[in-house]
Amino acid sequence: MARTGASFNLVSGRTYTLSFNSLSPYIRDSNGNITGIDDRTTLLDDISLMSSAPTVPEPSTLAIFGLGSLGLAYLQR
Repeated sequence: MARTGASFNLVSGRTYTLSFNSLSPYIRDSNGNITGIDDRTTLLDDISLMSSAPTVPEPSTLAIFGLGSLGLAYLQR
């Protein structure tokens, strides 16, 4: 899905990754031969912005951890 425009909202707590390819245009002479690279200009290609939400443990995982902790505390007495 292509997105046009220059604005988007960032959400707190999420991780964002911006990736792109940087291309420098070539300088050509009157015959079309490449004579160098124009360092004053940089072109961006294949731009993507990925976001990921933080992982949250499932309630059953927390319950098992809690029961295990209680069991260890009971055995320590």
